[in-house]
Amino acid sequence: MTSRTFHAAILRNAAVLVPAPRRADWLAEWNAELCYIDRDATAFCLGSFRDALWLRCHTPGAIRRMFSMDSPLRCVLFLVSLVALTLSLIFPFRDLWRPLWSPPGAEQFALAILQMYLVALLVLAALWPPSLGDYPADPSGPSVKIRLRRWIFLAAKFVLLTPIPIFLSVALLPVFPGAPSILMFVWIFGFRWVLADQRRRCPVCLHFLSNPVTIGSPSQSVLGRYGTELACPHGHGVLYVPGAPTTWSSRQRWQYLSS
Repeated sequence: MTSRTFHAAILRNAAVLVPAPRRADWLAEWNAELCYIDRDATAFCLGSFRDALWLRCHTPGAIRRMFSMDSPLRCVLFLVSLVALTLSLIFPFRDLWRPLWSPPGAEQFALAILQMYLVALLVLAALWPPSLGDYPADPSGPSVKIRLRRWIFLAAKFVLLTPIPIFLSVALLPVFPGAPSILMFVWIFGFRWVLADQRRRCPVCLHFLSNPVTIGSPSQSVLGRYGTELACPHGHGVLYVPGAPTTWSSRQRWQYLSS
């Protein structure tokens, strides 16, 4: 590998940190300046990381987009990272929770966890009905495979969220003996987030809906439509969310757009 190729590779790696709309111009500018560097070209190229990071931090919305869970893959990877993080927290205290895996201890522990889990689901169903809205069948709608992917994504979020409070309570047990008592509440609000996250996504591409538009006014909630419409950024359909639930429109409703 020549030095020129090596320096160009450094700049290309630094360019990953630059927001996408400015990446091409930024990389072209640094490559042009590199042509005039006679000495310490490697140090010059390494300085590009600092400049790229500065652009990332000072571009409006760049940090938010970098950690956004708009993509279903990013959402799943975020939950997987939380599972790995909370699991790593309990290893320093493995001598404390190791007795739980003995036959009598494991049975009691599993039974207590199951009871709290079922209570959390009952409380969630009582306080926040777990309805995802109306998604009527439509000839222009997605195939069975795509609809099944939506339910798999929802199930994956529930499965990945389940062990996080368990690992967290075990990790906090040496510091806060009452940690297991908050386990159920973490599940309740965690599952509520799962349902709210699912309602905000397109049922086809599973990306967040955008461009909210207010329709009507509160005075029209009886004879007309009053609420908010959100659109899929990829054009798969629109979601109507009623502003004031009525007997004829109490849940959000999805409408597919013909391709």
